[in-house]
Amino acid sequence: MMHAMREPRSETSLEAMWAGLLSQRPNRIRRAWARLAPPERSSVLAHLRQMVEGEGWQPSQREAARSALEALATPGED
Repeated sequence: MMHAMREPRSETSLEAMWAGLLSQRPNRIRRAWARLAPPERSSVLAHLRQMVEGEGWQPSQREAARSALEALATPGED
């Protein structure tokens, strides 16, 4: 089975994607997530976990990443 190659995301679409994922608004987080291809989801999930657990992130960034992970773990619950 062949998969179509995806065009690389533009800088604007990357900014919009991360703005949605880090919005701390569960519905907006889930909408941004739904637009991602499976390989992108894997990378984004790893990055969100790194933001929560790794060094060098501001408290507000950690909280936004934590909110995203919580929203993605509880689909449809706000």
